[in-house]
Amino acid sequence: MSIRRFLVPALSVIVLACGSLTAHAQPTGTGPISKKSGGAMPGPPSPQGIVQSLTSDKVLSLLQAKGAETGMSHQDVKGTKFTIVRAKMQADDFGYDFDVVFVTFANGAKVWYFSAPLNTNGMGLSVEKLQGLLKRNHTMGANFSFMIDPQTGTVMIQSSRIGIATREQDFQTELGTYLKNIKETYQWWSNAE
Repeated sequence: MSIRRFLVPALSVIVLACGSLTAHAQPTGTGPISKKSGGAMPGPPSPQGIVQSLTSDKVLSLLQAKGAETGMSHQDVKGTKFTIVRAKMQADDFGYDFDVVFVTFANGAKVWYFSAPLNTNGMGLSVEKLQGLLKRNHTMGANFSFMIDPQTGTVMIQSSRIGIATREQDFQTELGTYLKNIKETYQWWSNAE
């Protein structure tokens, strides 16, 4: 019985830690907002049937239209190019601090995904909270997942990798689901008791 008491928490941390080896940890401003915010405004939908490549500039514009503070940075890691759109915004009485990462691989393939550092003290979370995150991973399926960056101990939530042939409305839908998952799991990833 004593082995089980130590094995379950250890496995919970290992499973979360193995989720991301390349996560970018930054101090965040994600969490509840005590003051009522104006809410999110949907962006303009693309006409049906027309799919254009989603670009970092387009995402920057879409997020700014929602009132987000934005910025952009570029990185090159061994031939793979990263363009990171950073966004800080408020919606539904909650503050969000997240990235939209565009990746261009050396072979020319392009994808994008969401990434948000949620708590820099992920290794200090209780077993109950870690198990809550694992259960939510199961509920979210493969579209989104919580993980702990093994180098920094930061709890992250990332989306799956999505091809850049994405309609604006599909981006808006993915963004809404992503932000909803962050807000609904605050009790599991935050330091609040």
